[in-house]
Amino acid sequence: MIRKIITVLLALCMLASMATATVSTVSAEGELTTFIVEITDQGDGVAILSVSIPAGVATGKIVIGTSENLTFVPGSAKSALGLGTINESYNGEDLLCITFAETYAVTKLTEVLTAQYNIKAGAVLSVDDIDVPIWTLTDGSEYLGTEADGDVEKNVVSSRTITFAAGNGGSVKGESTLQVAKGTDLSAIAFPELACDKNYIFAGWDKTEGTVDDDITITASFKQLGDVTGDGKTNSLDAAFILRYDASLIGEDKLDISVADVTGDGKINSQDAAFVLRFDAALLSVFPAWKE
Repeated sequence: MIRKIITVLLALCMLASMATATVSTVSAEGELTTFIVEITDQGDGVAILSVSIPAGVATGKIVIGTSENLTFVPGSAKSALGLGTINESYNGEDLLCITFAETYAVTKLTEVLTAQYNIKAGAVLSVDDIDVPIWTLTDGSEYLGTEADGDVEKNVVSSRTITFAAGNGGSVKGESTLQVAKGTDLSAIAFPELACDKNYIFAGWDKTEGTVDDDITITASFKQLGDVTGDGKTNSLDAAFILRYDASLIGEDKLDISVADVTGDGKINSQDAAFVLRFDAALLSVFPAWKE
């Protein structure tokens, strides 16, 4: 009998220990009380505000105000994933308020609110344009932090649009636009893949250096294989220039050697001239050097 009692007591102790461990885990996650309020300048006088909460937050309330540089667009506030109730005023003031409960599904930093604002003409946004006068976060039973802790991260991001275009002789594969932060260096972006039309080669982008401070368009240019004279045609005149170059009668300054190697063998000689003549006579439709 005594053994049974001891066994039961040990089992109860183990269960109590497991319950304590679970609470401890929740509390550990709850230590990540920093939430993020971010304003993204999308250009054209429009900004998007977003609020993200960390893992471990179960319930809470966040009240947000802005400076005169930002004007809220009524009806634009949305609760991401349905996490929260939104009010476009708080205690009669022009403050945006989101309250949320039972967000136990949040296991990582999660966006719970987005809203659109109009930017005052000529204004340059900063973190001072964001005000968070009231906020309370709990893990469902205990406070994780309030406005008194000042544990909030405010960010301002300026977004700009890069539009990729293609000139005559090719096209842009996939997405032709890219959103980047204002001030992004062009050397840090990924340019899209291109498709070259038949007998055209990629010649370069018109912008590859500098920073993106406004919405810009970057255009790819292409060249026609065999058109060493640059007159937009590939014919016997181009073949003559290639032959003269092969015979050392003219230098590289007299023709565009980047399109002269129509055979793709790494050499510029009479064989290339022969292929150009065949193309001019409609005996050849695609140069060996062409790659789509």
